[in-house]
Amino acid sequence: MSTCKHTAWFDIVTGGQNTTLTVTSRLSNIHFSLPHPSHQTPSLISWLDISGNGRPHFFKDFIPSGHRNGVHIHAHGKTQNTASPLFFVEWGISKVTKHRPWSGSCHTLSKSILSSTGIDCPAGPSYPMLAKLLFPFVDLLCIYRATEDELSNICVWLNLLSNENLSVYPRILIFSIDGNKSQYNAVATTELYNCLDQRACARLHIQVLNITTADSRKELLDIMSYECILVREHKRKKRELFSFTHLQALWLSTYQSVTEGNSKIPNMIQMSRMNRPIPQDLAHHIANVLIATSSDEMMNEATIPLVASCIALDSHPEGMHGMSNTHNRTCSSNRLVI
Repeated sequence: MSTCKHTAWFDIVTGGQNTTLTVTSRLSNIHFSLPHPSHQTPSLISWLDISGNGRPHFFKDFIPSGHRNGVHIHAHGKTQNTASPLFFVEWGISKVTKHRPWSGSCHTLSKSILSSTGIDCPAGPSYPMLAKLLFPFVDLLCIYRATEDELSNICVWLNLLSNENLSVYPRILIFSIDGNKSQYNAVATTELYNCLDQRACARLHIQVLNITTADSRKELLDIMSYECILVREHKRKKRELFSFTHLQALWLSTYQSVTEGNSKIPNMIQMSRMNRPIPQDLAHHIANVLIATSSDEMMNEATIPLVASCIALDSHPEGMHGMSNTHNRTCSSNRLVI
């Protein structure tokens, strides 16, 4: 699988009363190619093609050229070996009903038939699935505003996105062609906020970026990287900065939830605990600790902080606390307080 060049991740095809969801082994192939997937914390930069005109010239530096159906994920080669690799996710709402079967012996395919939901959704039939399978994992959502008329379409998407119960919302970067040097356009940003509902204004961080043909690839990459850094820091504070290993497992759990007909966006932390059940003898061990340290002094200064620390550390997926297991054992023995 390490030699697979295909970039297709999943596809949503709506027709009649059913929706077909096709998933490839693309995430597994990426996991296999990363040097330290259990420690690397990826950032997903999603490109939304609202106009249906394809990628603008400046984004073709990050996503290979060619017409593709479905959702594709591209690794940014220069960051693939770093602690925080970047991945560009490509998809377009205009392609949702045009399906070309994927094939290839280098990856596996899983296909599920779902009952169609949200067919009358103003953002298109693909939105309900994308809200569960993509948006919770994206750090930065990039949109290209080619014309003034597309402002209303952009607002429809952003208003719906703000209605989703996400723990961390992606930052929004809207590119606009302008004759000035690359800079954030405060006037256009204010104009956009005036068209959004109150929930979207409160939950989403949106910037409009003027670009020119003179803007370098490095400059645009630096801007997107900085936006991703801000999201990662927010996730770190909320203890939701997942490694690629976490991301793959959580996405597969989300996919399973969708195929089972769950209409809610899955809880990431709850899913991360599915394969780490509480030991049946936990109460017995805690009771032994309390008996051994029953004095008031030991209880307040050692027992309570130790038990609280252990429970707090164990309430997150392995590695989420950012410390090695050896360090955890050492700190726990020294009454680590969280």
